[in-house]
Amino acid sequence: MRVVDPQPAPAGAFRPIALSHASRLIFERIGAWGDFPVTPITTIHVSQAGAFGRTRLDAADAGVPALGYVTEVTMREALCAQMSVNFFDLDHIALDPALAKLINEKYALKRRVVPILRAEGILVVAVDDPADVMIVEDLQRLVRLRVEIVTSTVEKIQRAFTRLYRAGPGPNVAVDPHPNIMIGAVHDPEVADLVARVLKVKILPPC
Repeated sequence: MRVVDPQPAPAGAFRPIALSHASRLIFERIGAWGDFPVTPITTIHVSQAGAFGRTRLDAADAGVPALGYVTEVTMREALCAQMSVNFFDLDHIALDPALAKLINEKYALKRRVVPILRAEGILVVAVDDPADVMIVEDLQRLVRLRVEIVTSTVEKIQRAFTRLYRAGPGPNVAVDPHPNIMIGAVHDPEVADLVARVLKVKILPPC
């Protein structure tokens, strides 16, 4: 695992966390381990840019199956911070059926993308892999619009795909007609503002 942190995060910003091996033992004791997907951390390299020396920690040397664990949300938010991409909760976004005509179902399924908004000459698309730098160029050639990307968890993207292309259950907006859709921090203010204005949703990063 490699963590790049060039500067301190501002106060109140989302900071990715990892579960330690001790935390796993606690979850196992209460019967909750396995209720959520995690990725094990087996090796950690610790170094500082511009400084001498480095340290390597290995799970095998410590006699444990893993030094810690990260959830999908933690990994995805860390990636979003690097890529300047917003992390949205798609379950709370109402999707216009007309969006399915811009990106056909076969392409959306293959590339794991779901269009969520078209406005002001911009198409906002939820993608599974925000690090796929070619997806924006490919989509812009396809739809002939400026394309901006956001991401969500795998399950939320799958549910949004089902709602848009296969008439699945609608968004979860029964409690609040103007829900907060942010999961992580705001990394792309322009896209966040556009989505908030057009879809009438809240953009409130976690405290």
